[in-house]
Amino acid sequence: MLSMLSIAWLSACQFSPATSEAHAAELPEIHAPDEQMEKHLASHLWQLTAFFGQNIPTTGTTNLNFMPQNKSISGSAGCNRYFGSYTLHQDKLSFSQLGSTKMMCMDMTEEDAFFKRIGQVTRFKLNDDILTLFDRDMPVMQFTAQAKSNSH
Repeated sequence: MLSMLSIAWLSACQFSPATSEAHAAELPEIHAPDEQMEKHLASHLWQLTAFFGQNIPTTGTTNLNFMPQNKSISGSAGCNRYFGSYTLHQDKLSFSQLGSTKMMCMDMTEEDAFFKRIGQVTRFKLNDDILTLFDRDMPVMQFTAQAKSNSH
């Protein structure tokens, strides 16, 4: 009996497409938590400040830029520019379709470590302006929020 009432109630609540579109235009925009997080990530340029697990120094030239409008990333890996896609849901984060320029620089240690680790990322944690990327439960890299310039 309860399920029959539920079905009757749900079918009574259906709108025609024109009616529902007009009604939706009047409603205030509501952002999901993932969208809010993506906007926050996109509002900064994230500068690499630490690798975890090995003593690899950072130079301050590696960064990460989120572009939620097309779920893409770009940045500098120290020597080369890179680009790719990301997927974010709650605390889960992964990167895919990564590509980069292919210049050779004197010291590629930071860049090699960055490219190795970014492909291992499965989740993230954001505390104030510190972004930590994890491979499951192990932190792999840490970034600090920087002001975004108009060139990114």
